Amino acid sequence: MAKKERRYRVTIRCLSCGERFLLRGRKDEDGNLTTGFKRCICGNDKQLHIDYTEE
Repeated sequence: MAKKERRYRVTIRCLSCGERFLLRGRKDEDGNLTTGFKRCICGNDKQLHIDYTEE
């Protein structure tokens, strides 16, 4: 039987323009959260506030 991976509900808020993104993600083998998010629509990829909770 395959191991069930935990999914997380991720909220990313851009501190530059205030845009919010709600995504689902998983932790990789290193423990980092991966969602596929690259950057905000305003071009910001550094100043982000990230919150997550387990689903």
